[in-house]
Amino acid sequence: MRNHIASMQTLAAKWPDSVPAIWSGFSIGIAAPYPRQSIAEDFDYVPHHIVKEAYLLHSGRNDDRPTWDLTSVLYSVFPEREFFDLSVPGRVTVEEDGFTHVAPREGVEWTGKTQKTVTKEKARDRYLKMSPLQAARVQEALVHQVAAPPGDASPARR
Repeated sequence: MRNHIASMQTLAAKWPDSVPAIWSGFSIGIAAPYPRQSIAEDFDYVPHHIVKEAYLLHSGRNDDRPTWDLTSVLYSVFPEREFFDLSVPGRVTVEEDGFTHVAPREGVEWTGKTQKTVTKEKARDRYLKMSPLQAARVQEALVHQVAAPPGDASPARR
């Protein structure tokens, strides 16, 4: 775990100031867990689905699983769908316990996902924010994206 934290600290410290970074924090993954009901019901289109088996081995039958990685992917693929709001720009640091802290910086202009100006305060970072309504939408989108059988070309997957 210590190596993981050190890697994240290095990433945060050395990330280029000219490249905006969007962080999906602890509270996002906790607020939109992947539902165990989907694992139990949505992956039976093959006898031994690797996602279902890995989930059950890791998390068991009775727990929903936080979705930090999935929420990051969802924002990256669909930033315009308003699943999330964004914080004010700032600078992220990774603490010794692995938690992230954002020091807000005022005066930086953002247009969508890109920074219009970079100030001397190096306010390149933002983090995802999510309301309870957005959390429900995120869970639904994640289940739809993760549980769909391969080859499903429905409009929501394009």
